[in-house]
Amino acid sequence: MCGLKDLESFTHGGGASSITYFGLYALRKLISAWPKLRTLYISGDMRGDEKQEALLPNLPPTTCALESVTFERCIPSDFDLFAPMFADSSQSLRKFEAWTSGHKEMDAIFMNILPAIETIKLGGSSHPSPQFIIEHLAHAPKLTTISIGCEYDHEGNIRRAFATALVQPDSFPALRSLGYPGQSGTYKTGRGRNVREHEYENPGQEELLKAARERNIHAYIASDLEYKAEGAQRRAGIIAARRRGW
Repeated sequence: MCGLKDLESFTHGGGASSITYFGLYALRKLISAWPKLRTLYISGDMRGDEKQEALLPNLPPTTCALESVTFERCIPSDFDLFAPMFADSSQSLRKFEAWTSGHKEMDAIFMNILPAIETIKLGGSSHPSPQFIIEHLAHAPKLTTISIGCEYDHEGNIRRAFATALVQPDSFPALRSLGYPGQSGTYKTGRGRNVREHEYENPGQEELLKAARERNIHAYIASDLEYKAEGAQRRAGIIAARRRGW
C-alpha cells in the first residue's frame, strides 16, 4: 500500500467488530508515503502494538496536505504522537472530526491546523484544553462550526473558556455555530412521595449563551457523535461499564 503514491483518499473500516488493530505506527507510515492524500477516514479503534510507538521518530516526515480527517473511534496514548501527520496540512485541513476516548487534551493536533480549519466536531471524552480555547482556537480565522459533545465537563471549564473567549476583541471572527458539552432535561431524586424533579445544571452555560447571543452565534448543547448502529452499541457498552466502576 505504501507504493500507492497517487492515492488521494483512504478509508479503513473495522468491519462487524469495530476493531481494526490498525495502530498509529502503521497509519503514520502509510500517510508519510502518500504525498497526494487529501481525505482520511478511519473507523476502527486504532489499537495497535504500543511498542511500535518508540519507532515513530524513525518515520519519514509527512508531506501530504490533508483536507478532511475523521477518526470514528480514536483511542490514543498521546495526542502529541498524532500531531506530525498534520505537519503540512496547516493551510489545507478544513474539517476534523473524531470520537475519542482517554480524557486527554487535543491541543497538539489543533495547533497545527488553525489557519485553514472550518469545522471541528468532537465526541467522546477528549477535547482542547480551556487555555488553548482562549489563547489559540478563538483566533482560528476560518472556523465557522465547532461542536464538542464530550461526556465530561461537570465543572464547566470548557463552557467558561468559550464564554471568556467570546467576549475578547476579534475572537472567533468567522464562527456561526457553537455546540458545547452539557446535559439537558431533568432528573429525579427521592422515593415515593419524596420524589423531586430537578433540571440539570451546566456551570458556565449562562455566561456562554449570553456571550454567544451578543455575537449572533448559535450556541447549543452538542450531542455525542454517532456514526452507525454498531458504533453506538459499542459506546453504550463502554459508558455502562464506566458506571459500574470498570
